[in-house]
Amino acid sequence: TYTRIPDNVPGGVCVSIPYLGAGAITSMSVRTALSHTYISDLKLWLITPLSQTLILMNRPGIPATQYGSSANLSQSYPIMFADAGQASAEAMGAGLSAAQNVCQQNGICLYSPNAGGDPQTYANFAGLVGQIPYGTWKLCASDTYQNDLGAIFDVTLDIACVTPPTNTPSPTATPAHT
Repeated sequence: TYTRIPDNVPGGVCVSIPYLGAGAITSMSVRTALSHTYISDLKLWLITPLSQTLILMNRPGIPATQYGSSANLSQSYPIMFADAGQASAEAMGAGLSAAQNVCQQNGICLYSPNAGGDPQTYANFAGLVGQIPYGTWKLCASDTYQNDLGAIFDVTLDIACVTPPTNTPSPTATPAHT
């Protein structure tokens, strides 16, 4: 199944990702399979269970160039976002043409988040360290210009957590009869 990204709708669409694990986040990344023509129309962001935001990418190539990157995303070549990305999400598609796909043609599939100046709760995944991940996360996508289409096919959250210690009862002295 897939979720269509509405064309020229800045509010976009979100897909829910339930997380049932326990503990506190020690590291995190997001992997997603998307299709979309002209990636500079796209903004992707993550919403935590506490309604906090982390923008993963925001119209790559803009404002460095007037129209940004004309490259495409293909569901067959998923992209990943992590703090230690091969490149900033702002550079996604740099050097590719409108007939080429990110990751497939340039081999760059791992990007560090870049908000492109938009306000957000966190600047990167490191800001989520120590948070409790339990609940429903959302990956949201918006297309901010007309004539290009896309969809979200798959989203995977990779969350590493430290498990809180279990409470074990302290031994108590047992009275002895003398």
